Amino acid sequence: MPKQYITLVILLYGFVSCAWDAGESEKEKTPAPEYNDSMVHSPSIVDIVPLTKAEILIEREMAFRSSLPPDLFEWTTHNANLYAIIVNEFITDYTPRNELIAYYMIWSMAYNDNYSEDQFIADNDEFNEIYNGSVVEIPDSFQMDDGSLVSICFGDTYSDTEQSNKMVSPLLVEVLKTSLKKANSVLIEKIASVEIKATTNGTHHLRSNHYNKTALDISKVNGQQIFLSATENGVFELQKAFDENPKIRENFGPFFKHKTETDGIRNNHFKIPGCFDHIHISVQSN
Repeated sequence: MPKQYITLVILLYGFVSCAWDAGESEKEKTPAPEYNDSMVHSPSIVDIVPLTKAEILIEREMAFRSSLPPDLFEWTTHNANLYAIIVNEFITDYTPRNELIAYYMIWSMAYNDNYSEDQFIADNDEFNEIYNGSVVEIPDSFQMDDGSLVSICFGDTYSDTEQSNKMVSPLLVEVLKTSLKKANSVLIEKIASVEIKATTNGTHHLRSNHYNKTALDISKVNGQQIFLSATENGVFELQKAFDENPKIRENFGPFFKHKTETDGIRNNHFKIPGCFDHIHISVQSN
């Protein structure tokens, strides 16, 4: 914001003569001027009005959006609601790191079919042990208790052009299967398919559970993107089912963000940006 300079104007309305002549009395003083409201709000005096919090946030958002390259700026134009979710998180809790995270999320949304966690740098979990056990493939479908099948679709990530059908921890596959069964047991409109956008593919923090083979991201339910209202019931019940599994570690999604440590202590208000467009889950390494 440009500096504002205040010019102090001193108005001399009278002059007091203190001269004395020998044998003469003191001359009469010039009377003080009468109060005039225009003197207080003189056009030559600039009033500095501090910005409100709302104005600060608006300026911050405008500066951020104007700094985006043309392709990402265009995405914000066509996806105003999604952009608002991303930008509201970082401008209300502003740090340079959060601004960078918001930039990467917008880039990921623009190039990954509105999935925000490619090039994500906030998913570090340095306290989860490195997983060195056996690995398995995620099957193309799971059979539910009523005999129906839930299809598993595999997406890819733009940063490495890799698909998500990678080898992962057997526990991760088991938690996915049992949680789908539990969710479908209470849903009227069943989950018939989910899309896994990322396992070990994509670009994440070095200590992300994705690289640990213990995490996956679900970006679609029944062919619909998770942030759409049509998936609301299925997504909510699926997140609840994940939460009820004793081996769950991270359960981040549009309804809540819970993290359970190895000792079983759960943080029900875990702070991590994003995850409004997908369900990110990870399991314990041991």
